[in-house]
Amino acid sequence: EWRMPTCAEFEELVESCSWTWTTRNGIDGYEVIGPNGNLIFLPATGYRSDIKYIGNGTLGYYWSCSLNVDYPKDAYYLCFNSEELRMYSNNRCYGRVVRAVVK
Repeated sequence: EWRMPTCAEFEELVESCSWTWTTRNGIDGYEVIGPNGNLIFLPATGYRSDIKYIGNGTLGYYWSCSLNVDYPKDAYYLCFNSEELRMYSNNRCYGRVVRAVVK
């Protein structure tokens, strides 16, 4: 029952949860606490573009399973740094992290 989260689920996390930039076990990222008190940690993993690895420790990029209907080769992803959280879409060829969810 594991699956990729939707764009709407990421947007719900951004809008409904408490986000705190922190370091866990030497890794920077966000501690996300939901209204029900559940907690997840999203590391700032960066992303891969061609042979370059960009933003490790400062940027987070997490794919959703939601395609951009105007540009079907693109999918939506959650992008963050220590000061900003946002949803974007981009070509699915980029190496971004997948954070699986379960019902």
